[in-house]
Amino acid sequence: MNYFTRKSLIIVLLSSVLTTVAQNLNPEIETTANDFFKANEPGGVVLLSKQNQIIYKKAFGLANVELEVPMKTNMVFEIGSLTKQFTAVAILQLREKNKINLNDPITKYLPDYPKQGEQITIHHLLTHSSGIPNYTNMPGWYSIWRQDTHLTKIIDLFKNEPLDFNPGEQFSYTNSGYVLLGLIIEKVSGMKYEEYLYQNIIKPAGLSNTLFGSRDKIIKNRAHGYQIKEGLINAEYLSFSQPHAAGALMTTVDDFIKWENALKNHSLLSAESLKLATTNHKANNGKPLNYGYGWMINQIYDSPTVEHGGGIFGFSSYALQLPEQDISILVFTNSNSFNPAALATKLATLATGKIKIPKTSAIVNPETAKKWVGHYKFEDQLTRTITYENMALYSQLPGGTKTKLLPLSDTEFAFEASTDASMRFEEKNNTVTAYLRNRIQVMSGNRIIPEEQTPEAIKLTSDLLQNYVGGYTITPNLTFTISLEDQQLFLQFPGQPKIEIFATDESNFFAKLVDAKFKFEKNQSQKVISVTIKQNGQTIIANKND
Repeated sequence: MNYFTRKSLIIVLLSSVLTTVAQNLNPEIETTANDFFKANEPGGVVLLSKQNQIIYKKAFGLANVELEVPMKTNMVFEIGSLTKQFTAVAILQLREKNKINLNDPITKYLPDYPKQGEQITIHHLLTHSSGIPNYTNMPGWYSIWRQDTHLTKIIDLFKNEPLDFNPGEQFSYTNSGYVLLGLIIEKVSGMKYEEYLYQNIIKPAGLSNTLFGSRDKIIKNRAHGYQIKEGLINAEYLSFSQPHAAGALMTTVDDFIKWENALKNHSLLSAESLKLATTNHKANNGKPLNYGYGWMINQIYDSPTVEHGGGIFGFSSYALQLPEQDISILVFTNSNSFNPAALATKLATLATGKIKIPKTSAIVNPETAKKWVGHYKFEDQLTRTITYENMALYSQLPGGTKTKLLPLSDTEFAFEASTDASMRFEEKNNTVTAYLRNRIQVMSGNRIIPEEQTPEAIKLTSDLLQNYVGGYTITPNLTFTISLEDQQLFLQFPGQPKIEIFATDESNFFAKLVDAKFKFEKNQSQKVISVTIKQNGQTIIANKND
């Protein structure tokens, strides 16, 4: 048998094997994906590839709710922070051309950037270990996100802010670092960021439906974005100049698989550079950051993963790869109310045959379960709230949905919505600690405000509560509303979930879900005119709209 005949036979056999795999997997994938989407609501596209062959691709829901346009698999999505992969690859390409050294201080390329007494390197920016605060969390950004602006104006928001920690000490996700990388790419290459990507990544990889986002261009098959705010709304306007190199790209699932294949085939980067991008880099103390350059490094059970998510106004996406099995999973959606990471993880475990959704008959005594109720401050600086309702414990992040905890024992619980995450509680010396395991990452959090020490809420009459209802303005472009539903006040910022607020008297309120306090001011007629909000050491005053 000559070489070409033998090669053809191998391809036929491989194709046959993959077809069999796809036929075996599709019913389970179909059921899992169908449970995730609803027919008459915003939807998405799911793609699963194995050994460079697409074994599952399907569209769900609507691409445009008003016009009832069904989602199609060739729809163009905004992919948010998946853009960071492209930015990291651009930096590594410039490194291969000896134009950038990853250990160089960023001031070599941006001499006007304040040193803050610390040396921040390109490596620190790539790994989110710079300590630079995240500008998209700053109140000052909320008033300008609609504006088309230059990169330097974005950088002005955070460049003089104190560092959250010394460079290299820890991981803290920040869009600021990748905006700086975008400017460095422009300075070193002499090209606009989007032009550099087109000439060096998009065009060579044959990505015909990938582009720097635009609100003005007519983009064929563009999916419309949606948010949840007192029901479904059109996504709030965001200028693509704002996320820039941290999150401004648009693409399709087919183009994104081409992108991944181009990287695996080393047509865009050398094998050595790709390994750098997908290495689990370490902090100064040797502790893994669980991040490479533009990719999160994780695992599902004993299978290593390379993955990342993207969230932007009206869209959420997730891309997950299992290198050992040569499996890729993409979930692109046109609403930021979805959790595509959860679906991608479940599909990955189905594809590997390692799915272990917790099934337990363990029953925890209610008095034992209630011992774990309270607020826990974790190493990632997030406070998770544990509540006991309907004979079960629930975990909730600020602004997130409650997730049921399935008991494995009196002290250990599995997350109902996850394939491989658990929480274990421990009580020592009158201190309660929770240990959160999410695949390879284990974080601890001490209980900081036991539920019984939360301020006692009082009930106010409907007439009194109605006085607080209305819109409030912090800046001309930053407002929020307070509404009354079933004798309960809710505060809500645009595009964010509602937060319950409780009264301790007629002027002072607090939130249970986030550590925030509210003091309302009234005029001589006892009409509410403003509110002072205190949270995380910050004080913000908002005037009530007439």
